[in-house]
Amino acid sequence: MQPTCQNIATAAFLSEMATAGWVPVAVPDSSSFDGFPGGRPSRSISCTWSADPTVGTDNVAIRAWAAIDPATASAAIQHYVDAGWIRVDAPEGTYVGVKGDGGPVSPDAEGFNETYLFTKTDVRFADSKASLKDVKAPTEAG
Repeated sequence: MQPTCQNIATAAFLSEMATAGWVPVAVPDSSSFDGFPGGRPSRSISCTWSADPTVGTDNVAIRAWAAIDPATASAAIQHYVDAGWIRVDAPEGTYVGVKGDGGPVSPDAEGFNETYLFTKTDVRFADSKASLKDVKAPTEAG
């Protein structure tokens, strides 16, 4: 199944965005995965939700998803850790994120801004670690 902005986001997130009047736009020329060694994975999508996608603003919600193999995941994790990002291993996978101000949104309650979650089969990205709860695989329920 090809990833879309609608099928990589949870139903709760889609409902929240619809209530706010925000709409998604797939961002084909700028990916949350462009910094990966070897470039972005082939089955990836980066989406930005906002009130008006035709107006440039930093009042957005960024969510992204990609299928990834273990070797590519390991290389990407190491790349970001070497660049000073923080690694957190958890039962659901490996988080790699940035703490502090300076990202696209205010830091979450743990202090994280932009964060990736590497699972056994995919990588998910959100503008904060807490916001990763909104991202799922295209075939995953929820």
